[in-house]
Amino acid sequence: MIKKSILLVDDDQRLRELLKDYLNEKNFQVFISEDFNEAKEILEFFIFDLIILDRMMPSGDGVDLIQDIKKTSKTPIIMLTAMGENNDKIDGLKTGSDDYISKPFEPEELFLRIQKLLK
Repeated sequence: MIKKSILLVDDDQRLRELLKDYLNEKNFQVFISEDFNEAKEILEFFIFDLIILDRMMPSGDGVDLIQDIKKTSKTPIIMLTAMGENNDKIDGLKTGSDDYISKPFEPEELFLRIQKLLK
């Protein structure tokens, strides 16, 4: 069976490594990026089954990156962010995010949401 590929974009190195290990165990192929500029470059050359994206990073707001991605792609995007207020969630979903998870979170919840989006 071909593994589904996920691009994980987050500036927190520890979180990237933990999630990559967890999702690899769940039989996903995970690629990581530490900022939006690197993610944009990766997305020019590779197509992913799903993108997990932090909202606020030193290189900008994930909402801007979502708008760029959605112009050319239907790839599902999960925003994974510390911005957990209701208006933040609404903004993220209005912009094109397919799901929105607030940090801190349970990895199993993320896994279940990934499964749902990839059906």
